[in-house]
Amino acid sequence: MRVFLKGGDHVTGEFVDVRGNLVFLAKANCDRHDDRHDDCCDKKNRVRITTICCDNIVAVETR
Repeated sequence: MRVFLKGGDHVTGEFVDVRGNLVFLAKANCDRHDDRHDDCCDKKNRVRITTICCDNIVAVETR
């Protein structure tokens, strides 16, 4: 999912939740996608949650 913000920036991530006027997106910081490293995204500090105020969103693109 890509969320376009006022001012021209955008944020990418996987949709997590909407609570009130906030949208939460998650993005895993994992570059390895083979069988030997399946657990790399489960380690501490590997998933980043982005909180976006709905008032700042101008468009949403889904894949």
